[in-house]
Amino acid sequence: MPSKRKTQKKRYSSPSFKIHDAKSAKAELEARGQSGDPNVHRILRSIDEKFRAKLGSQKSKLDESA
Repeated sequence: MPSKRKTQKKRYSSPSFKIHDAKSAKAELEARGQSGDPNVHRILRSIDEKFRAKLGSQKSKLDESA
């Protein structure tokens, strides 16, 4: 025997998420991140390394063009 609902079934809402670039991810982690969480420190260090590598490659391109 089928059961009858007393309340209406909720409509499906798809999950939402934000896409961050490195700068916004770093800002978000620094603002919300837990200072004692080693994962936060690991992610921030990885972002900083990518920024340094990018700056290094830009400087070498400028040196080559001069």
